[in-house]
Amino acid sequence: MGYREEFRVDWSLIWKAAIALGGLSLLFGVLLAFAGDKFKVQTDPRLDELLAAVLGANCGACGYPGCEAACNAVLAGDANVDVCVAGGGNAVTSVARVMGVETRQRKRGVALVHCKGGLGESVPKARYQGTSSCAAAELVAGGGKACRYGCLGLETCRMVCPVNAILFDEDHRRWVNRDRCTGCGLCVDVCPRGLIQVVPRDQEVLAVCNSRDKGAKAKRVCSVCCVACKKCVKACDFDAIYVEANRAWINYEKCTQCGRCIETCPNDVLVRVVPSRRMERMQKGV
Repeated sequence: MGYREEFRVDWSLIWKAAIALGGLSLLFGVLLAFAGDKFKVQTDPRLDELLAAVLGANCGACGYPGCEAACNAVLAGDANVDVCVAGGGNAVTSVARVMGVETRQRKRGVALVHCKGGLGESVPKARYQGTSSCAAAELVAGGGKACRYGCLGLETCRMVCPVNAILFDEDHRRWVNRDRCTGCGLCVDVCPRGLIQVVPRDQEVLAVCNSRDKGAKAKRVCSVCCVACKKCVKACDFDAIYVEANRAWINYEKCTQCGRCIETCPNDVLVRVVPSRRMERMQKGV
């Protein structure tokens, strides 16, 4: 005869184990709830409103590691309501409203790319094929242009811009949308050739060449370069233009924007930039 062993389940042990585990879970839950209430970090209810008021790009243009850190600095009194540089005037107004203070809009600049040399104006020295980083192209024999001071025409400045204000045309020239640009200066910091500068927003007469080469050498590699002829210096009645390191500079505090220098420049280095919104009004006859 075969031997058959019977197994019996002791339900009392199962119930005891379940009750014990349930009791421990309840105890730990109560302890965690007590600890959470006892040691919770108090946050200012205005923090969420401030986070909604700033740009929210975590770009770091304000000098803080992120938008939340900047907002906490505002709440702590360590930063002004205009901390969000990239957010422009709208962010300043919104932050001031949340904080319940009045603020005067500070004058914000606008980025300027000191180069007009595109594919049609700059002489190429090689065909660059590689990453779209300007810093990388600068390390690889200085990119594809013969001018060692000109814009490389790649993506570094555009990628770092939090408001998509940097554009480029079919000639690989970089342009700044003055209506979008908030003057945060992030593009200035990443340009390996120091081509970009933040200038006063109301300044319309600008010198847009970065070359330091002497006239003949500069002309050989670009048709829209500054040759340091000083015709603009002689034309200016206000001593607002000077030539240094073989390129023209404008003293924006002295410049009256009369435009006489533009008429004398043989290579169109000096230009008058009209913001797009004003251009639209001019076209409509307003």
